[in-house]
Amino acid sequence: MNADNYTILKESKFFSVLPHSVLESLANLASLKRYKKGDLIIKEDTNPGGCYIIVSGNATVYSLNNQAGVKYVISTVGIHNIIGEFSAINRKHSLFSVEANDDVECLFLDVDTFSQLLKQHPAVSQALLPVVVERIHELVEFFMK
Repeated sequence: MNADNYTILKESKFFSVLPHSVLESLANLASLKRYKKGDLIIKEDTNPGGCYIIVSGNATVYSLNNQAGVKYVISTVGIHNIIGEFSAINRKHSLFSVEANDDVECLFLDVDTFSQLLKQHPAVSQALLPVVVERIHELVEFFMK
């Protein structure tokens, strides 16, 4: 078992609800990814291929208006936040880019692993629901400004 990945998952509110054996399996399937300040973790209009749990650092979620060349900042995410979950759930391209504000480490779960997890363990879906609702709320607030 990958002990570091196990600890990260166990400390995450999304995955802490899972039994020890499932966390062990996920820990072995997850991979640690590192990004430098300014790196794109997720690029708008691409499929990130899974979801990321931020282990260290923080990042900015934004959208680009290519015609005007304007960057619209939606939010900042940090340790224990999950990103890419919308694309992992609906298997579509990302609506936003996510850029590292400093050095960022993320635990990555590919889309198939994440989908199986949601199907087999509804408690993870229930833990994600408030996050999804908050993200929708942030977007509505952003566009109402």
